[in-house]
Amino acid sequence: RRISSARFVKLGTKQTIDKYEFINYGAHSSTIQYSYLTIAAAIGIEENDIEIFMKKFDDVYQKLRRNATSDK
Repeated sequence: RRISSARFVKLGTKQTIDKYEFINYGAHSSTIQYSYLTIAAAIGIEENDIEIFMKKFDDVYQKLRRNATSDK
């Protein structure tokens, strides 16, 4: 609730538009040194909304980590 526009920015992503190459495309800078996740929160969001989101995010993240470990 009240959280949207989640996107993952992967380090090293390159995009060429016309003759211009953008390094770390989608990030705010070409010099970032790590991948990151960005999430938008709506005006009026309450602390409880953030707690609910973080709980759900952690559940999904832990499942992804378990799957990545079991694939090795």
